[in-house]
Amino acid sequence: MSDELSGHAVLRHTLGRAALERARAGRAADIAARHERLSDTGPQAGRALHLRMARTHRQVAARHEAAAAMHSAFAAKLVAMLQDSSPLSPSALFMSAVASAAEAQGAAVTLFGRAFEELLCAASDARAKAVRDLEFVCGEGPTITSAVEQRIVTATGEQLGAEWPAFGSAATALGLRRVVAVPVTLDGASSGALTVFDVPTADEPGEYPRLRGLADALFHLVLPDVGRETGEWASFDVFDRRSVIHQAAGMVAEQMGCGLDDAQALLRAHAYSSGEELEELAKGVVERRVRFDGL
Repeated sequence: MSDELSGHAVLRHTLGRAALERARAGRAADIAARHERLSDTGPQAGRALHLRMARTHRQVAARHEAAAAMHSAFAAKLVAMLQDSSPLSPSALFMSAVASAAEAQGAAVTLFGRAFEELLCAASDARAKAVRDLEFVCGEGPTITSAVEQRIVTATGEQLGAEWPAFGSAATALGLRRVVAVPVTLDGASSGALTVFDVPTADEPGEYPRLRGLADALFHLVLPDVGRETGEWASFDVFDRRSVIHQAAGMVAEQMGCGLDDAQALLRAHAYSSGEELEELAKGVVERRVRFDGL
């Protein structure tokens, strides 16, 4: 989000986006309804086509409705912050709005590269960030599994430790009770995932259509829209960049004479054993305050 934008300007823009997305959803729903009528009354030969078009436009309407819900939730967070005269914190605000739209206690969004390396991550609050950092450090967890296997991953209570021993025990200690991770396939070599924490157990059965819709809208409508306002959406300052970690891994690889994968494993192991945040450790390496060949 551009630094020069005031909180009120951001609020006006967000409310405008919510209204626009609702209007787009309404138009798509109208088109779907027209095709549904034609599938009932038109020639038999064209009925299958009209049904397919109706399904497609219902899906488009659902995507725009989900985007409108996220923009509306973001606007509500902005109003509360402006009333409190608090400083604008895009990261916490934006992701807490996503959590509200998901009716969850917390949320995180993650972008992965071709080899499922973590490129960008944003979390709604300190605990959500700590849980995602645990995944990054341990190299295992629901978000990673969801992205790699391209399936919804859910775990509750003891399942966390049974499925991911290192991550699960530490996440449970942070008070995590239930997690759902929803993958999103993106164009090109990247993929993404929306992870929600402590969503109600009776939230929705089966394949979580509402959470799927939120994840789909988040990556395909909401974040690209932010990008059009601020440049490449990957640089949107709502995200905590992981690039410093990849840069540090390259320096550790040179110091230790090992490959990048081994260097990143060394970084993660040291952060895990010392309790230091991985990004802070990586910054120390990049700023030449920490050398692994001297540890």
